Order: sequence, then structure tokens, then C-alpha cells
Amino acid sequence: ELPATTSDLVRMMFAEELAPQARPVVPLGQKRVVLDSLTLHGRRVTVENFSLALHAGEVVGLAGLDGSGQDLVLRAAAGVLRAARGRV
Repeated sequence: ELPATTSDLVRMMFAEELAPQARPVVPLGQKRVVLDSLTLHGRRVTVENFSLALHAGEVVGLAGLDGSGQDLVLRAAAGVLRAARGRV
């Protein structure tokens, strides 16, 4: 059991309850970014066996605690960081 429901969290974040909004179904396009079984080394953290495929038209969020490797994944996806293993 979570200490707060989704509605509680939304109310705490936005000071009001938000009504659900209908979103249109959008067909995904071709794969644009593929991260396959990456191992990435940073100064404080190593990300191991990370895979992700992003399609044209897709919106994705990458969340985690500070220092958990999101910056490594984004830098590898952008071609700024070379993966120790895997394929971009």
C-alpha cells in the first residue's frame, strides 16, 4: 500500500484535482532510436543491460533519483557517451 493515492499526489502537486483528459491514439512511426543492452559507466554509477526503442511520434519520460544514470542514458542516446557494451 502506498502512503498516498495517485489522486492525493496530483492534488499535492497541483493544489487541485485534475480531470482525466482523453488523448487521441496516435500510431507510432518507425524506430528512430534503439539502445540495445547498453552498459554505461559514469563517475558514481554504472547502468547495466539497458535497452530502449523510441519510435517516431512517441513521447517518453526518463525519471529516477538524482545520480541513478538518466544522464548517462541520454548522453549515450545522443552519441556523446560511448557505451562500454551494447549498441546504439
